[in-house]
Amino acid sequence: MAFAADVFKRKYDQRDENFANAREVRNFFEAGVVSQADRLYGKLNLTDEELRTLTAEDFRYNELSVEN
Repeated sequence: MAFAADVFKRKYDQRDENFANAREVRNFFEAGVVSQADRLYGKLNLTDEELRTLTAEDFRYNELSVEN
């Protein structure tokens, strides 16, 4: 996913002494999962595929929180 690569490149370029690569990836992924839950909330008859699929929009929605 090119979007994720761009986010991580920006994070790496702006890193400080507290930067931790694995933590950045985990936080990015977890933010995407939260966005997916928000996106699917209230939707009836979800398929297994909908529950398993994270979209680019799930991650774009949280880009600002990843930027901090």
